[in-house]
Amino acid sequence: MLKQPRSIDNKQIVLDQSVDLLIARQDNDFRIADVCEVSGLSSSVVYSYFRSREGLIDSTYAEIFKMVASRAEGTLQNLFASVTKPDQVTGHFVETASKVEVRNNWASNRNLRLRVSAHAVSCPSFMRQFTPLALAHFHRVTELFEVLISKGIILSHHTAEECARTYEGLQLSWALHEGITGTDLTNEWVHIFRRTYGAK
Repeated sequence: MLKQPRSIDNKQIVLDQSVDLLIARQDNDFRIADVCEVSGLSSSVVYSYFRSREGLIDSTYAEIFKMVASRAEGTLQNLFASVTKPDQVTGHFVETASKVEVRNNWASNRNLRLRVSAHAVSCPSFMRQFTPLALAHFHRVTELFEVLISKGIILSHHTAEECARTYEGLQLSWALHEGITGTDLTNEWVHIFRRTYGAK
């Protein structure tokens, strides 16, 4: 039997397949054998990158967080992509958040993020990976708000960092309510937008 080559591509294949498997099931049901089956790689190849099942789970959660963070940053960029003045912010937010597919994506993102955070709390080895990833994500979100403030799109007495913290909280709370209507948004989240971001 030929020895399977060790390559960066193979490692990414393992991670990609592991992400799909871990999202679909709980940690206790995650098996290296299933990763091998869906990836077409042998267990020896998988273990050449990840020393243990737990190590692969940690690396997979790191990949999931990178995906979730990228989506959250993209949501913010898309939200303000067509906004040039403060008085457009609230209306654009309501229009965006009123779409069912958008809310579903936010709900999925929130649930995955909570799973990653729970794993970090319960697993010190993963916390060491998670902390710099979370800090880097928050730094990127803060930079996006700095740009919005400098362009006058956000008129806030809060700092860019404070705006970013509120946005992070909204990302985690948007999906708490089902059947969101325009009225709900006006009464709750739009109030937060107006108070924090100086949006009319």
